[in-house]
Amino acid sequence: MSIRFRFLDSIRGRLLLMMLAVVGAAAITGYTSFVYWHVHAQQHRAIEFSRSVADLLAQDFARIVMLDDLGVAADASARLQTFPMVRHVVLYDRERVPRYQYRHADGNGLVVPDPGSLSELSRDARGTMRLLLDAGYDGVDFGTVYLQLQTDSILTILGRDLVPLLVIAAIVMLLSFALAMRFESSFNAPILRLVSFLERVGRASRLDERIETQEDNEFGRLYHEVNAMIERMRVSREALQVAAVAFETPDGMLITDAHQRILQVNRAFCEITGYTPDEVIGETPRILRSGRHEERFYTDMWRLIDAYDRWEGEVWSRRKNGEVFPERLTIQTVRNESGEVRYYVGAVVDLSRQKAAEERVEYLGAYDALTGLANRRQLVERLAEAMKRAAVLKTHGALICIDIADFKIVNSSLGMAAGDVLLIELAKRLRSVLGERCLLARLAADEFVAMREAIGVDAEDAALRSEELVEQALQALEAPYHVVDTTLRCNPFAGVALFSAEVEAETVIQQADVALHQAKASGDGRRWSFFDPLAQQRARRHLELQVQLQHALENDELRLHFQPQVSEGGRVIGAEALIRWRHPVEGMLSPAEFIPVAERSGLIVPVGYWVLQRACRQLAHWGRSEASAGWTMAVNVSPQQFREPAFVARVEATLREHGVDGRRLKIELTEGIMVDKVSETVAKMNALRALGVGISLDDFGTGYSSLRYLKQLPLTQVKIDQSFVRDMLHSANDVAIIRSILSLGETMGLDVIAEGVESEEQYRLLLTLGCRAFQGNYFGEPLGGSRRDRG
Repeated sequence: MSIRFRFLDSIRGRLLLMMLAVVGAAAITGYTSFVYWHVHAQQHRAIEFSRSVADLLAQDFARIVMLDDLGVAADASARLQTFPMVRHVVLYDRERVPRYQYRHADGNGLVVPDPGSLSELSRDARGTMRLLLDAGYDGVDFGTVYLQLQTDSILTILGRDLVPLLVIAAIVMLLSFALAMRFESSFNAPILRLVSFLERVGRASRLDERIETQEDNEFGRLYHEVNAMIERMRVSREALQVAAVAFETPDGMLITDAHQRILQVNRAFCEITGYTPDEVIGETPRILRSGRHEERFYTDMWRLIDAYDRWEGEVWSRRKNGEVFPERLTIQTVRNESGEVRYYVGAVVDLSRQKAAEERVEYLGAYDALTGLANRRQLVERLAEAMKRAAVLKTHGALICIDIADFKIVNSSLGMAAGDVLLIELAKRLRSVLGERCLLARLAADEFVAMREAIGVDAEDAALRSEELVEQALQALEAPYHVVDTTLRCNPFAGVALFSAEVEAETVIQQADVALHQAKASGDGRRWSFFDPLAQQRARRHLELQVQLQHALENDELRLHFQPQVSEGGRVIGAEALIRWRHPVEGMLSPAEFIPVAERSGLIVPVGYWVLQRACRQLAHWGRSEASAGWTMAVNVSPQQFREPAFVARVEATLREHGVDGRRLKIELTEGIMVDKVSETVAKMNALRALGVGISLDDFGTGYSSLRYLKQLPLTQVKIDQSFVRDMLHSANDVAIIRSILSLGETMGLDVIAEGVESEEQYRLLLTLGCRAFQGNYFGEPLGGSRRDRG
């Protein structure tokens, strides 16, 4: 089967089949035409014969129809028997009634047809022909004659011509085969010669051979083109051999087509990327993308390649194992003679080792090789940057210098290696305690520094938080160490220097170092010290007040004072509750001294609920007097207290406990309440409003977020900050701000009250601007509450 199909697939086989097919098709077409002609000629003769029979018997048919002469009918039948072709004859009169019928001897099964169902001429495949002819004689039409004739069928014709046809077909096929063989030999021989030559060249890779020919036709030109092609192949092979040597360079090389599909890579490329040639050929260089570059990077890169046919730069790529590495990539465009892009050639240089070496040099220039902490150079640079930010943001930072006493004893007794192990452990503990927010550095053998920026908004806050960090660090460093099968304990000391302005970084380091030496030389058992004695004093003051404030709550040392709030004309409409602390030793303390302590320590929440209780008690007291029954009470609530989950419930319970109408209580909030969780803040405010409690926004105009959130909050009042009122007589800007706040309050349906009114001039100007509610020492200083509250 395979041999036969192989022959049919060859040019020789195809030529033979083509010739035989052409000859056979011509023979079949000719004979079919002959049969068609013969059948139609026979039909024409049969029609003429039928008309002749009708004319011959016309007189007899007329006598049969008109005279009904049976003898004539018998004569007519006898005459029809002499015509073998006639199989059936029926004579109809003009009313289409059959008057005479003739059947051939073997036509007993024939029946008289209905003339209405007959056509004038019909013929079937068996050669049976049926005709309808008009019957007339001597110009008189007397009826219709139906004739059925039997002619030769197509099968009869074919059967009669079969033997001659087969003989002719065999002769034609033999002649066709001989002609095809001759044609194939003259046409296929040059092709076979060329194929044999190319096979020989291909097997031996002998590109120096050429095919000779004397042909001066298409085959001659074909041989010439083949020789030229082999010459070009020889030149290309020599060029490729040179290129292959150049391609196998230490740099990675890849070649892509115009659609960036990889066609070839060299050994160095596989070693760099980890891919085998089979894994990347057919893919695009996207397989190496690391994800570190945005899509715009590659868009710009290919835009430059299209413009200049070359691009070179550093790229982050990804190896097969997922490792991301830097490489220097050069891409060159290769175009054909028409200027169309055919290939892109890329050269890849792995920069991993170079980058690692550079990073190592940079690392050693900024970090301590033993502990991995920052060195002095990096500390100075980072500290200088932190001090610039502190100056801009108005914050305080801290620099903590830590030293281990008698560290030299470890080196001398256990050796330098043990000392190194101890230093590494010290660095680990500092990292775990101080966390990532501190920059840790090693300045000397056993001297460490921790730098923390923005540790506090003021010096007191920064000192307090610095003290906490120092205590945590020293406590961690005092724990036992296990070094060279020996348990050691360290004796750490620390010095702290605060920074807030842009001064020399080295100065701050020196200050922390001085504080460290002060701590080591103090001899009072305290192992750390502030460089600024006042800061240390403030930190101690904070801790003392925190402890004493807790006792103040327990010992009922807090007091409420009430500053009146008045309407136009000086009529009292309510008051603001202001807390005071009657210190058993220091006397009366203002909120500015102890409220920041309460906020940092979390005591502001119980203090706030104490104020709420006393304020509602005072409201109940006022309610028993007709003159003060309608007064309202404004109570300041800190953000910490307001965010308590049970705050609204505590307010409702306090109002119920003292029988106070919620409409007489106002909660004063600062803009800090709007920093986050605005939806929860609004929900709590709506819950308070449902109790009738008013909500006043204190110090309005001093924050950045007032106008942004004002429309979302269910406020009832805004309070003009006293800083605007204080300077309004001398500042057109403050007057403009107050006018804007009053206009905004009127537009949004909010009450506006001005605080800090100290003089009649301020009061009169506020009236002129449209303010109708006031608070300040001009109308009355804060006074103690009821007799029970005054104690």
